[in-house]
Amino acid sequence: MAGEGTAGPGRRVTLGMDARAVHSTGVGRYVREVLAALFADPRFGRLVLLGEPDELHALLAEWGTEGQATVLPFPRSWSSHRAQLAWARMAARGQTRADVWHFPFSDVPLLLHPRRSVVTVHDLIPIKLPGLVRRRERIASTIVLHAGARLAWRMIADSESTRRDIVSYVPGAAKKVEVVPLGVGPSFRPLEPAEAAHCSRAQGLRPYLFCVGNRFPHKNHVAAVDTLARVRAGGSAMRLVVAGGTANAHWPHVMRHAEALGVADAVVDLGKVSETELRCLYAHCTAFLFPSLYEGFGLPVLEAMACGAPVIASNRTSVPEVMGEGGLSVDPGDSQAMADAVARLERDPGLRAEWIRKGREQAARFTWESTTQRTMEILYRAACS
Repeated sequence: MAGEGTAGPGRRVTLGMDARAVHSTGVGRYVREVLAALFADPRFGRLVLLGEPDELHALLAEWGTEGQATVLPFPRSWSSHRAQLAWARMAARGQTRADVWHFPFSDVPLLLHPRRSVVTVHDLIPIKLPGLVRRRERIASTIVLHAGARLAWRMIADSESTRRDIVSYVPGAAKKVEVVPLGVGPSFRPLEPAEAAHCSRAQGLRPYLFCVGNRFPHKNHVAAVDTLARVRAGGSAMRLVVAGGTANAHWPHVMRHAEALGVADAVVDLGKVSETELRCLYAHCTAFLFPSLYEGFGLPVLEAMACGAPVIASNRTSVPEVMGEGGLSVDPGDSQAMADAVARLERDPGLRAEWIRKGREQAARFTWESTTQRTMEILYRAACS
């Protein structure tokens, strides 16, 4: 098989990694954390990285690791014929030789697949929520999922919920899938008094409910708007602040719903924000609202708890695994229950303090160090198998 190398326990191994998503949201954070850990782990020698050369060389220069990696230009299009053919050409020329390959977001080569590979699956959104993607993308995602389950040495799932989803579609993958939760970095923490002074925009928006995520229907912003309307009906001046990602074709539907309920002026869409401002927004919200209908993990819930935001989140898919007892779990279709929870937080400072304490304790159980250490172990075992 292409990419086959030779390694044994105690030896430094060569690893290949698809790094196309290194600067994307969500998966990009995972790719950067794993990549940084690989450079720091003495068991791994030279890395072979797929991606956009200028982007990757700039990152390697920033980290001071340029001499430790070979960058191979690779199409950014995922689950595409173009990417599959590019891999096949490079593999045929011997450019992809490595002891193990890591494919960190499901998309795997179908032809000349390396003998030792590890595939991370973050969610099955294209398969489980077909209305969000084109038919071609859904078919392609199904094909690469089955291929990954058949060809990979191991698969990694972010959550037990995602592991169950994988096995429900590919029962034969049950023995291959290991659950390795994501983490939250030390930069996500409650604000120090001096830092709070730089949060003028967040402070000026108070009181507000806060949502983080893309604008796709499964994020269920309609329910967040319903919750806002119910809270404001009681005389509150509450706003709904949305950040992360940008407006898409679904967002006008959400805003029309807000207009119908008479709360459109109270919905504030900030789009993409910096990590510094994100911390400010978490820290100053009345509550972090996460009514998602489907998540592979739910990283914003973890970030919110780590920053000291009281969390009201969906009781579906992976979210309860992440939140644990660190917030209030609700049916994402029950906006009245969410509004009642907000009202309880507003009138009971003791309850708010308790939720914040429990949330921080829960978030402390998830670290990127743990995520990357467990991932390194799987990758090294694969290389030495």
